[in-house]
Amino acid sequence: MGVEYKQRSLVIAGAVVTLAGIIDQLIHLSLVFNFSYWLSAAAIGLLAIVAASLMESKGAKIKIRMKSLQTQYRDWEY
Repeated sequence: MGVEYKQRSLVIAGAVVTLAGIIDQLIHLSLVFNFSYWLSAAAIGLLAIVAASLMESKGAKIKIRMKSLQTQYRDWEY
């Protein structure tokens, strides 16, 4: 196993563990949060609208940043 393989597998494992942690926290949040009230539904809807608006307005900058990070990742020295 080469160094490149080890580094890539470490990055992928870190991303998987981070994603699992985020999912776990969202599950716990959904158990604590009371969805039976209209205020809760309105708050979730508002957050969804704000998040979508930010993604739409900053989408070009986010895409450029992601391409930059992708290029930096490809340029890693192994």
